[in-house]
Amino acid sequence: MKTTSAVLAAAACLAVAVLPASAAERPSFAESGERPPVSIELTPGKGVAINKTYGYWEARSSAEFSVKVTDKGDGDLDEMDAYVFVPAEVEVTGFSGEGWDCWDVEGGIECHTGHLVVPGEAWPTLTVRNQVHSHMNEPGAIEVWVTTGRYGWAGERVPFKTNTST
Repeated sequence: MKTTSAVLAAAACLAVAVLPASAAERPSFAESGERPPVSIELTPGKGVAINKTYGYWEARSSAEFSVKVTDKGDGDLDEMDAYVFVPAEVEVTGFSGEGWDCWDVEGGIECHTGHLVVPGEAWPTLTVRNQVHSHMNEPGAIEVWVTTGRYGWAGERVPFKTNTST
């Protein structure tokens, strides 16, 4: 019995150890409730290159990316909440976008917009500015999670790596 408990305890410690520090602090985005009828598009901006060999986004010192969420359902949607997470080697330094209000959370920012959108329409684009603090040997990810009113969460992620080598 002790062996089983010890193995389970070790496995639990290992599972937590492989998560980025910020992931342990995040709200649960598990498939709870109906997925919102949205599409989430992440677009690289200033300071972001796409690694042609491996396909991940890469930044050296500063990086911008934009988040566009579109209503793909049959009805109007309003009041969107979003979480934007970046790897621990990167810091969110600012944001812009009409009608967006954002604040710092562990590992990124939490944002809200009260815009009403109709089917096929997108909420105003959210642009996120970041500063690279250290080199990443392996890619992490930029993650965006959104919800609208009565729905659960929908997420999108892009592999991302910093490269501070010269």
